[in-house]
Amino acid sequence: MTSTFCMRRLLRLGKALPLLAVLGLGTLLAAGCGRANSANVTAAKATPAKAPRVQTIVVQHQNLSRSIEMPGTVEGYETAELYAK
Repeated sequence: MTSTFCMRRLLRLGKALPLLAVLGLGTLLAAGCGRANSANVTAAKATPAKAPRVQTIVVQHQNLSRSIEMPGTVEGYETAELYAK
């Protein structure tokens, strides 16, 4: 029974495969319509962009302390009672 089900599923996929191929090809063609021509691209490359101005600093060595505080309590697993002699 499962092999019949698989065969039916493959036949349905075989019928839909040409449709998927046409849709995929149409999508690729539509994506290529928005491209700029080579004249616009070379004109954009011809004007150099100005470099951004940055500031530098001198690295300083210093010790950093990190601490983490979390809520909670600490208890021992075992206890021992102590008595005075």
